[in-house]
Parts: sequence; C-alpha cells; structure tokens
Amino acid sequence: MRPISLLAAPLIGLAILITTGFQSGAGAGPALPPADFVIAPSGTIIEGKRHNDTETVLRIDEIGEFSVTYTCPDRNNCQDTMRPFCWAGCNPKRRPVELERFREIWPLEVGKKATFQRKRDDGSAVWVHKLKVLDTETVETALGPVDTFVFEAKARGTATSNWRGTEKFWFAPTIGWYVKVEWSDNQGKKGRWDVVSVTPPG
Repeated sequence: MRPISLLAAPLIGLAILITTGFQSGAGAGPALPPADFVIAPSGTIIEGKRHNDTETVLRIDEIGEFSVTYTCPDRNNCQDTMRPFCWAGCNPKRRPVELERFREIWPLEVGKKATFQRKRDDGSAVWVHKLKVLDTETVETALGPVDTFVFEAKARGTATSNWRGTEKFWFAPTIGWYVKVEWSDNQGKKGRWDVVSVTPPG
C-alpha cells in the first residue's frame, strides 16, 4: 500500500487531536467546526519521526470509549491502549482516569477545558491532569498543510511528587490522529514527534 496525501484523499469518518510548542493567539487560526472523538479507522497505519530522527510506526487496532488500542510493528508488535490528549497515554487498563471529567473536552472547541485525576491501579500514585483547547492552526506537514486544533495537556504529581509535565498536540479533524506533538517536563526531558505518512486500511 502507498501512503496517501490526506488532502488529495481524506480518510472518511476521521477526526481528532493536535497541538505543540507555542500558544498562538485565540482566533488566529482557521475556523473549524466542533470535533467529536472520531479516530482513524482500525487498520490505519501512521508513520512518524521523533526529534532524534527515530522513526515510528503505529497501527490502529480497536477504538473504544475515548480510548484507542494500537500495535507498533516497529517494536516487535507490542500492543498498548491509550487515551488521546492524556499525558503518557493514560492507559485506561493500568492507570484509570475520571472518565466523566475527561469527557468534558469533547466535542473539541477552542477554549474548552477539562481537569481530572489519574491513578495507578494499586492506588500508590495520583496525577492531576488539565486539558485545554488553545486555538486552531494550519500546520505544514509531510502530508501538506493540515488544519488542526491546538491542544495542551498539563500533568503534575501529588503528595510527595513534584513532577510536572506539558504536552501539546495538533489534532487534525480530517485525519483522526496527531500530526505533531511536543512534550517537556521539569526533569529536563523534552521531545517532538511529526507525522510522516498515513495509510488507510485495505
């Protein structure tokens, strides 16, 4: 299968996430309608590249209630489950979140916010997450220019942990996945991921 241009042949029925390293002024980007939680269909393959030129490959397997199960063919077909826009993916099986509060960000619109907690399944650690749709932006990507929602996710530890982290995503409603991600924390870790290609199932 040959990766397609998302502008020439948009994936049908897709819509979701995207944001990165700067906050643009409200209203500066393209006018986008509210975006529901709609992910690229099962079987879609998404290839990208990290800041250190490491290539990544991800295949969408199953879409759940505000969650996505995927396989990484480039990493011995490891499988995981994530909640988009949640720091480190918030695997709902190992680190459940307050789902009702997570829902408050949907459908995506500029200015919408949500705050919720995430816990280890044994209750040994708790993190507080704050999500916000900052703006819209047309992003230049390997796929061409893509209209996106700029999304910020902040997380912090509680109790004895002073950890803090921020991720930003560009959510492209016509794609159903991130096209760009940036992250950093107060321990000096930082990075970036950019989409390279998207191949629809079949």
